[in-house]
This record gives sequence, structure tokens and C-alpha cells, in this order.
Amino acid sequence: MCSAAIKIGDDILEIRGGVEDRRYWVNGVEGKRFRASRNLPFTIGGHHGRFRAVNRFLSQYRIYLPNHQNVTIKSNKNMLRVDLDDATIADFGWSRGLMGSFGDGLMIGRDNRTVINEPNEFGQEWQVLSTEPQLFHEVDGPQHPQTCTMPMSQPEEARRLLLDSISRSDAEEACAVASRDEWEDCVFDVMATNDMDMAGTYA
Repeated sequence: MCSAAIKIGDDILEIRGGVEDRRYWVNGVEGKRFRASRNLPFTIGGHHGRFRAVNRFLSQYRIYLPNHQNVTIKSNKNMLRVDLDDATIADFGWSRGLMGSFGDGLMIGRDNRTVINEPNEFGQEWQVLSTEPQLFHEVDGPQHPQTCTMPMSQPEEARRLLLDSISRSDAEEACAVASRDEWEDCVFDVMATNDMDMAGTYA
């Protein structure tokens, strides 16, 4: 995932990942570049937030909600990670979508009942419909009713990556910064992307 958008009230925060191009928009208006400042405040839906360039690759966007329920978005190179800190069932128990159901992370369909076990099918299920509002300021890629484009299988490339891939022991060492609960996810991401810097997302 290289872009994410969050809507709170009538305000929309949009974030695009990238090493050389750390960009974000609030209600379609591009914000200040990170090169100008390492710590930038903002407001969305009446809630305070803060942008921070953690290091060369990692940026952090945090929205401070009531009762310490913060939304934290980390951008590491072209990958984005979204976390709900101290979220409660009372406020988020109804949540559904590509992040999975709240609490258990099950891939539940739009009918709020069907559990979908195949990731590509789950992604197609939650494609934004033409009848739903658009959160991103630019339209990118196939739009409903056209289906999302699935990546092509490339056996030769897969074999090359396997030969050049990071070992599990190296990934485990890089993920020493991760918490116990997230350590296995960190190891998976480092090996899947073949990028040791991905461990920084879990710091």
C-alpha cells in the first residue's frame, strides 16, 4: 500500500509514501514538505495531529483522538502502516474493510457476515464502488465497475528474488526493534519485501 486516506467529520487526510517524495494533503490541499520541518502540527475533524520525519525513510503521522485512542500512520519508503492505539470496542467495534474486522482481523465481506479467506478476493470485495465517495484527490488505477488489476506471476523474477533474498536469521535480527506481539509480522515484512529497512516500521 503506497497511499492512504482518513476521513474524520468533513475533513480528509491523504498520505502518500515515498522516500524522496513525502507528501500529504488535507482536504485536497498539499501540506508543507518534510524537508522544511521535522515536526509539523495539523488539525483534522477538530482533532490535533502531528507529522514527524523519523529518519531518512520513515515518517509518522499521528491523530490524537479522545481517550488516548490515537490513529498512527507510518510511511516507510513506499509502504504504509495504519494503527489504532488503545482503540475500544465501543468506538471501533463496528469497523470493517481492508484492515479486517476490529479485534480479530477477520477478512469479512461487505455483508458483515461472510469470511473471505483468499486475499485477492477480499481486496476485490472492498474495491471502492462508483456509488461511494472518493477520498483521494486524484483518481488512480481502474475504477468500479472495472475490477482491480491483479499482479502478473513472474516465475523467473521470483527465482531471482529467492536467490537474493534476506535470510530469516538476518530478518529476525533486524526485527529486534519490534514488540513481542508484532515480531513475527516484522520478520515476514522484511523477508517479503527483501528490505531490512522495513523493520523500522515496527520501531
